[in-house]
Amino acid sequence: MSLDVVPDPAKQIDFHIKELEGLRAEISFYTHEIRWLERAAVIGPVTVYSWLAVQERLENSLTGLFAWWLPFILICFIWLRRRHAERSILRIASYLRKVEDHFALRTLGGWENYVEGLRSNPTTRWRKFSRTFWICIFVVCLLVPALVTFERSIGPFR
Repeated sequence: MSLDVVPDPAKQIDFHIKELEGLRAEISFYTHEIRWLERAAVIGPVTVYSWLAVQERLENSLTGLFAWWLPFILICFIWLRRRHAERSILRIASYLRKVEDHFALRTLGGWENYVEGLRSNPTTRWRKFSRTFWICIFVVCLLVPALVTFERSIGPFR
């Protein structure tokens, strides 16, 4: 069997169409995963802090003190997973732009080329909101255990 056989152009186009559908489905999956991770980043720490606030038996223990820092650790892992999902989306989108450049009309471009124009503007609302959201989550998850640790070291605030 020779590798020099030129495949049928119609089959090539069908292959690329199926590939594009699969890659767009993957982008959709990662987008939904990012939204789920953002919900977990809010609900997880709130749940842990709410539970810890009513646990008197953990009040003066080292385990209780460590438990207050668990949401921060959780948030770090959630953020890392979110970054992976975002980078995967960007990697797939980069490939899709190349395919669109090859198959689409130069003046039309394609969806990924259009979105790239939006992404290149660093002042988009989505980027600002996302950055602000994660900064706030990190600050809260650092301040809450720090304040609890500080209060336990000097006594209750009065």
